Amino acid sequence: MEKEQRPDKQVYNYTEALNQPVWVQKITDRVSLPYAVKMSTLIWLVLFVGLAVLLCRKLGEWTPLPLPFWLVFGIAGAVYLSILVADLKIDEKNFVKFFVDYLIFYFRFGRKAKMYYFNNGLLYRKQKQILEREVKRVFNK
Repeated sequence: MEKEQRPDKQVYNYTEALNQPVWVQKITDRVSLPYAVKMSTLIWLVLFVGLAVLLCRKLGEWTPLPLPFWLVFGIAGAVYLSILVADLKIDEKNFVKFFVDYLIFYFRFGRKAKMYYFNNGLLYRKQKQILEREVKRVFNK
């Protein structure tokens, strides 16, 4: 028996729905932006502006140029970086999720790179390590 096709029925994809960005345009009742901005861009902007202010304060101590001079370049760089990182997708993951996955991978396998290697998703011991272990076993008898 053939299943009946219903043209009005569509499959709802939760992953796609949850990956949709949250857009912000109205900040308060009286203040609104001329166009919508992604919430992730605003969060990255706050983070990068904070880092830029800290960096500019240190640069202001080391150089004779005043702090506002450095802040102009720091905040402009923070805006540019926040737009880039908010739209950055690596392996279909956002930057934070990719970075956390990379750290987990590194601490689980990456530090063992001198003794092991990956091939097609499988972990193998390097040939040099096998030979060294066998030589130690033979000569320690």
